[in-house]
Parts: sequence; C-alpha cells; structure tokens
Amino acid sequence: MRASSIALLILSYVPTISANAYWDSYAIRIDSTRSNQGALTTTFTPPSSCFTPTTQAYYGYPSIIIGCPGPGGSDCCPPDWNWNVYFSPGVCPSGYKACTLPTTTQRKETTEICCPSNYACGGQDWCVSSLETISTMTYTDSTLSTESPVYAITATPIQIRYKAAQSTIVPIATSSLDLPMPKHELDTREKVGIGIGVPAAVGLLGAVLFFGWRRWRGKGSKKGAGEGSMGIGSDLEREWGGEREREREREAERGREGEREMDRVTQRMNDVETASQRAMEMERAQRELENERDPPPAYNK
Repeated sequence: MRASSIALLILSYVPTISANAYWDSYAIRIDSTRSNQGALTTTFTPPSSCFTPTTQAYYGYPSIIIGCPGPGGSDCCPPDWNWNVYFSPGVCPSGYKACTLPTTTQRKETTEICCPSNYACGGQDWCVSSLETISTMTYTDSTLSTESPVYAITATPIQIRYKAAQSTIVPIATSSLDLPMPKHELDTREKVGIGIGVPAAVGLLGAVLFFGWRRWRGKGSKKGAGEGSMGIGSDLEREWGGEREREREREAERGREGEREMDRVTQRMNDVETASQRAMEMERAQRELENERDPPPAYNK
C-alpha cells in the first residue's frame, strides 16, 4: 500500500514539471521565430465584416475564426502582414487589445500580441473566445467534408514589439495570457505532461510492485526455516547470479554466431573466386578452340 501511494504521488507531480518546462521553452522560442517587418505606427482599421465569424479548415478540421487573414486572404490584416513577422515599433489595429508576452528579450524590448478586444490572449499564435455551447461544424471543400466539435472561436494575433522610448502603450499584465480552457478539454501543456509523466510513473509503480512481490515471496519461502529477512538477500543474489550467467552465455553465443557468419562470408568469397577462375579458364579454352578452327592469316612481307 505504501509503495502504491508513493508511485501515485510521483504521478501527480511529473506531469506538472513536464508541462511547466514545455511552456517555458515555448515562450522562449518566440524570440527567434519571427522577422521584423518594419514599423506599423498608423492604426490599421479592419472592415467591420472582419469581426463576423466564418468557418475554415485547419489541418483537415473545421474552425470558427474571425479577423486576420479574413475570407479574402489579407483584407483583415495590416499592410505587409504575414504569419512569421512582427512590426517594430507598432500599434495594435482598431478593435484590438495588447497583451504582453513574457520573453527573453523583455529587458531590451517589449513583445506584445494584439487580439480582438473581447478575446483572450492564448500565446503568440492564437486568440480565443470560448463558446458557451459546443458546436458541431461541418466543413466542405472540393476534396473533403469534415465534421468535428468546435469549442471556441479563434483569431490570429498581430505581433508588435517596441522599446520603452518608442511606446505610448501601457502593456497589460501578463496574467491576461492565462486562458481558461473548457472543463472537458485538456490544454496542450497538460497533454504533453501526461504523455511524458504517465509512462514514467507506471514504470516506477511496476518496479516498486515487482520488488515488493519479490520480497514477499522471499519471506514466504523462508518462513519456518529461521532465516527471516535474509531470504530476500539470498534470493536476489541467486537471481542476479543467474542473470549474469545467462548474459555470459548470450555473449558467448553472439561471439560464436559472429564467427559462423565470418565463415559463411569467407566461404562465399571463395566460391565467387572459384567461379571466376572457372569462367576465365572456359573463356581461354574457347578462344584456343576458335583459333584452331580458324587460324589467323599468315603475314607476308
């Protein structure tokens, strides 16, 4: 019971540690994954139609989106916007708010993402507004029709950066980046943590149970013989001794198999050499036979 409790305690901590490490590395990566597109000092005002939700497919799954890039491709984006760029210095478009990102360049410049005013800032790649009721959407194009549940409306953020002397914008607290996920849906950090932590904890639990069982069996086999707790020591010694002996036998067998393989290779090489010599002898005999039948003409001066 004690071993199981320890394993379950470790299981509860490992996903949290793994998830935090993943999220920290994600925040750091944004410093080097985008290029500077130049200044955006004039407030861009997108058409009102850009804030009307539309359905699109990403990686084969339907999504409800608003804002940039928009149904027309780029009509809802600031001039010269692209997925992998930021504007510096820059101001957010009209109808958008600024959320400060915790990056490694924070001492030199401030990195912000601009999201629609009533949307939560979820990181450098997305803004989100959770749906009160889960919707089932069907997206159909020329090649596929996909039906999938949709939990939120998303928007692509506009990234801006600026130094303190360039800014008249007061950054909002980084806590605004905390995204309340739907209760039925795990966020990315939890999925990554569980994917790493569960196998590790299960393996540890298995090891604890195995050695606990070994100890119990050792005590049971020595009960009444006066050996008490010495049973597990001798048991383990015999087990490890037998395993070492089996490993030596496996090593010896691998050595013998290597020798047999070398013998087979040598034999094949000898067979090839013998066949080559026979072919050369047959070719020479054939030429001699042809010369006897049709001797070359005599050369007369």
